[in-house]
Amino acid sequence: MLQPSARPQILGLLRTLTQDGDLDCAILAGTMKEPMARVPLGIQQAWIEGGVIAGDQSSQAA
Repeated sequence: MLQPSARPQILGLLRTLTQDGDLDCAILAGTMKEPMARVPLGIQQAWIEGGVIAGDQSSQAA
């Protein structure tokens, strides 16, 4: 479980690993109060509420 302040660091590390070809993909799950307002390029976000993918899924495809 990551503190909110550490989440950008792991996202950056995973993006670097995938861009360098060392990692094909990574799936992260976490609890958040709301979806990310800005989704970094190469990251796909899915907001699940009540067991259903909810809201606008206009995030950047990984």
